[in-house]
This record gives sequence, C-alpha cells and structure tokens, in this order.
Amino acid sequence: MFLSRFKFVLGVLGCLFLTQGAFAQQRKIDSLVVLIKKAKEDTNKVNLLNTISGFSRSNLTEQKKYSDEAMALAKKLNFLKGEYNACGNFFQYYRSLSNFTKCIEYTEQRLKIAKTLKDVGMESSAWNGFGVVYGSGLNRYDRAIIYYKKALNIRLENGQYNNLETLYNNIANAYNRMQKHLDSALYYIDKAVEMSIKDPAKVQTLSVAYSTKGEIYTTLKDWDKATSYLKQSQAIKNQLNDYTSHTYLLNYLAYIQEEKGQLDSAWINYQESLQIFEKYKIKTDITKTYKGLAQLSEKRKQPAEALKYYKLMMEANDAATKGNSDKMNVLEREQQAAEIALLAKDKKIQQERIKQANFTTILVGIGGFILLGFLVWIYRQGTIRQKIGKQLEKTYVDVQEKSKELQSLNGALSSTVTELNITIETVDQQKQLVQLANQRMHDSIKYGKKIQEAILPTDTEFLQAFSEYFSLYMPRDTVSGDFYWYYKLNQTTQYVAVVDCTGHGVPGAFMSMIGYSLLNQIISETHITEPAEILHYLDLGIIQGLRQTNNHNADGMDVCLCKIEKLTNTEFMVEFSGAKRPLYYTENQIIQLLRPSRESIGGMTGIEKTFPSQKIKLYKGDVLYLTSDGFADNPNKHRKRFGEDRFAKLLQAISSHALSDQKDLIKSAYQTHQEGTVQRDDITVVGVRL
Repeated sequence: MFLSRFKFVLGVLGCLFLTQGAFAQQRKIDSLVVLIKKAKEDTNKVNLLNTISGFSRSNLTEQKKYSDEAMALAKKLNFLKGEYNACGNFFQYYRSLSNFTKCIEYTEQRLKIAKTLKDVGMESSAWNGFGVVYGSGLNRYDRAIIYYKKALNIRLENGQYNNLETLYNNIANAYNRMQKHLDSALYYIDKAVEMSIKDPAKVQTLSVAYSTKGEIYTTLKDWDKATSYLKQSQAIKNQLNDYTSHTYLLNYLAYIQEEKGQLDSAWINYQESLQIFEKYKIKTDITKTYKGLAQLSEKRKQPAEALKYYKLMMEANDAATKGNSDKMNVLEREQQAAEIALLAKDKKIQQERIKQANFTTILVGIGGFILLGFLVWIYRQGTIRQKIGKQLEKTYVDVQEKSKELQSLNGALSSTVTELNITIETVDQQKQLVQLANQRMHDSIKYGKKIQEAILPTDTEFLQAFSEYFSLYMPRDTVSGDFYWYYKLNQTTQYVAVVDCTGHGVPGAFMSMIGYSLLNQIISETHITEPAEILHYLDLGIIQGLRQTNNHNADGMDVCLCKIEKLTNTEFMVEFSGAKRPLYYTENQIIQLLRPSRESIGGMTGIEKTFPSQKIKLYKGDVLYLTSDGFADNPNKHRKRFGEDRFAKLLQAISSHALSDQKDLIKSAYQTHQEGTVQRDDITVVGVRL
C-alpha cells in the first residue's frame, strides 16, 4: 500500500509539472530531473522521461538521451504507450535534423503500436505525423492531404472530436501550399476557426488558424482580407507574449503592402521583423526579412541599403548552411560528454542500491507492525462471530417450523412448475433454432457483401486511370443492388459505369453480380466496344439469362455508361449511352447534362428498344459524374425527394472543390435533407476527373 501511494504521488507531481504554464521551461526540466532520480523503474518513470524529452527540444542531445532512456525502459516493461510517446519524441528529434527517413520510420512504429492497442486517437495522430513529414518536410502536399484526411476521418468516424481544428488547419495549409483547390482550403480553415473560437483554451490554435487563413487570401490576392486575418493572428500572439512567428507574419504583411504599392508601410513591417530578430534572437524567416529589405531598398532607390541587406541575407544563408553542417559535430561532442556522465552515474547507482536496501528494511518493519495489528483485528472479529452464531441458531429453529407449513403448499405447486418448465424448455429450443437460422443467414449475407465489394474497382485502378476520383457507395441493406464498374480496354481507351439493378438487398445483389459478369463478357469475349451496342447486348443477356420471354420476371437495371478515349495529353472524347440514367459533366466549370434513353435494361420484352450514344469532346480537368437514382429519389420525413435538378445545382456549387471534398459535401447534403429518415434505396455517386 505504501509503495502504491508513493507511486501515485509521483504520478500526481508529474501531472502538476506538466500543467504549470507559469514556471519557466528550465525550472520544469530541473523539477522533472529530480522526480526521475527518485522514481522507480516503472511506467511512471517512462512517462516522466518522455515528458522531459518533450521539454528538451532546444537541446537535441538531452532530447535524444531522454528519448533513448524512455524507449529502453518502455520495451523492458512492455509498456506500449510509453514506446508510442518515445517514438513521437524521436520524430521531433529527427525532424529538427531534417532526417525525414527516420521520421517516417518512427511514425510507422507509432502506427503499428496504435493498431495493436486499438486506440483510434493514437492511430489518428500517427497518420497526422505522416502528413507533417510529407507536407512541411518533403513538400509533397498532395500526399500530405491524403494522410491528414485519413487522420481526420478516423476521428470523425469514432466520435473523437478533440484536436480536429489542428487537422482542419493542416489540410487547409496543404491545399494553399499546392495553390490548388483554394475553395477547399477556405472550407477547412473556416472549420478550424469555428472550432477554435468556441473554446477559450484554444486561443493559440485560433492564432494559427487566422494566420493560415491570411496566407490563403494572400494566395488569392485578396489583400484586405489577408491583412485582416494576419493582424488578428498577430494580435493574439501579442496577448500571449508569443513572438516565435512574428517575423513570419510581419514578412507576409510587408509583402502584401509591397504588392499594393505601400512601400513605406512595407518598410516599417520589415524593420519591425528585424527588431524582433535582434531582441528575441528568433531566426524564423530572417533571410526573407533581409531579402525583402534589400528588394525594397532597390525600389526606394537606395542602392547602399540594398547592398547592405543583400550581404546580411547571404551571411544568414551561410550561417544556416554552416549550422546544419556543424550540427552533427556538436551532437557527437555532446554525446561523448553524455557517455562520461553515464560512467559517473554508474557509481551513484551502487550507492542508490544501498539506500534502497535500507529502505526495504524499514518497509519490512512497518509491514510487521501492520501484520500484528491485523491479527488482533481477526481475534476481535472471531468473538463477535460467536455471539452472532448463537442468535442465528435460534432463528434457524423458527425457520424450520415455518418450512414444514410451506412444504404442503409446495407439493401443490410442484406439478404446475414442472409443466411450466417443460413449456419454457420447448420455447427456448425453438428460440435457439430461430436464432441459429438467423445467424447463419446473417453470416451468409455478410459473406455476400465481401464478394460484392470485391468486384468493385479498387482505389489503385481509379488513381492510375484518372487524376482524381471519388465513389460514394451507400447500400440500403448489407448488400446492394447498385454497383459501379471500370474496364480498361487499352492504353488510350477505358470504360466507367454506374448500374442500378431492380430491388435492393439480396435480390438486388444477385442482379448486380449478373450485370457485372455480362458487362465484362460483352467486351472481353464478344469484343463489342461501342456503348450503345454494349447496352443492347446487356439487355439481351438479361432477358435470355432470366428467361423473361417465358415467365413474368420483370427485373432489370438502369445504366450510365461512358467510354473515355484519350486523344492527346489534354483532349478526350467521351461517348455516353444511358438506360434511364443521365450523365452529368463539367465543361468550363459549368455543370452540363446528357439525357439517357427512356428504356431500362431487361424486364420488358417484345418491344423495340434503342440506346443511342452521344459524343462530347472534353479537356483535362473536366469531371464526369455517374449516379444511380438513389440520391435524388430518397424521400425525407416530409416525403419530399432531393430531385435531379437540385442535385445538378449541388454539383455546380461544389464543382471547384477537390473531388475527395466533393464526396464529403454530397454526403453532408444528403444527411441534411434526410433529417434522420431511414434510407429507402441504395445510393451510388461516382466522380472522375479527366
């Protein structure tokens, strides 16, 4: 008990040191060092080592040393959470050295641990780490966005809404750095601002969000909005006495004023940036400050000033380069010093062991005293039990007499109870049989879902074929009557389709498998390649396969089918043929519509069906949208459909966003329309960017 309390006190002290923001950083570190010296080799010590490593980012040698110790002890104790946090500290250490290969290695370890622990919060943080490496580290913002969104979706799908504003900010910043899909950048940064502004504790995050929003408007050359948000960020940092990114913000403001022709105001901001550098020794963006002053001096016809600041810029660049080359040498010297310190530490360990032995002797004495008291307590309890036992004997005699009276009544009830038990047993057996049958049916349907999902095109197929894509696939039941299909004929020609089969659930799923097989056979075996002919033979295949000329089966399917032929690197010929399903597409960022035939595939026999095709010439960046009727036809609680016209307007409103964001916006629009109403039909929407 004494040891548990001692361990608890250490844990509380550790938490207190983490939350006391008013103490200076060095004082925190010194206090943690004292705690670590007293701590036993347990998980609490791992946590303390990881904490001090996080505080030691300004001293890479110390950060590495404490991270090594935390990792070694965590592995010894099989403390996975401690290993996870140590990997996070190694990530920061190697990020400071710009060793991004190591950063990825430790992030992969974090992800593996998170999945082992089944902790979605930890898993989300690991994916965010990949985004940071590929974004700010490797300037691969397209890859970074994929990882950021994976981290975001994990949190949203599992109801973990903490730190969402950081992920929203990261995604917005990545879009801005790419200078693509700036509508999406504004969409995500608005979410970050909205979440941060509601929580007074997130004022620092709000400052970062305002800064990012200012940068986005700078990219859009909306100078007034950019200036407004950058100054709001600056004002918050002034309140927090945080000058770490002031030079960065001031340089942005100076650039905007220079673009607006306000050279004197730009000069003032650059000079203020320089003063902060000289006062606080914050080197962030100092080379840009010197460069801005040099270029501004040229515009102000001050060649001597320009020359001075160009020289300072070159010296700062040289210093940064030399600093990077010297960094490893410094680390080696510090590492040698650390090894000498460890030898001295070994001597102290022996002394600590002697102290621990004395401490153990004291604990044994205390334990003996507690044991003696426990024995006295047992003796007293025995005396009390004897008195209670005599009272219980008397009560037992009274109960026996009452029991005899009740036995006669029990005889009459016994036969009734026996009959009821037989009835209950029979019902239980029938219930078990029904449950077993239901479970088998449920397992079969679940396995059918796996088979059905296996026929759908993979992410790899779509990403190799198109620059962007999304697929919104929402079955009403476990399995679906909808499916989407992709076929690559050769290097320049490919097909994509969305098919809506009659019914949903298991019957619809059977039809979808038939339709999928027929589409592949028509092209690969009969070598029919024109969309109109493909639909004609698909119609014949359904009628013959289901023997619809000889029975009353009227099942069929509606199809939106596109043949995409690449003419040049920027030009495409799209040939469309549809059976009751239209094609939406963008042309010069305007949503257009191609109408389908009014006949369905299969079902009706004895009539002449025609499935005409239409050709359109499109260009790189244009988007095709293929849908089943589920999205437009599902009613809300007022029995009102979403409708095809409203769907077209929705596509127009979101057409400038990235396709991955369009998927989220379409799904959100559907959920808002439904207002919690049960889904009545399968929903499929596919978008591909040429």
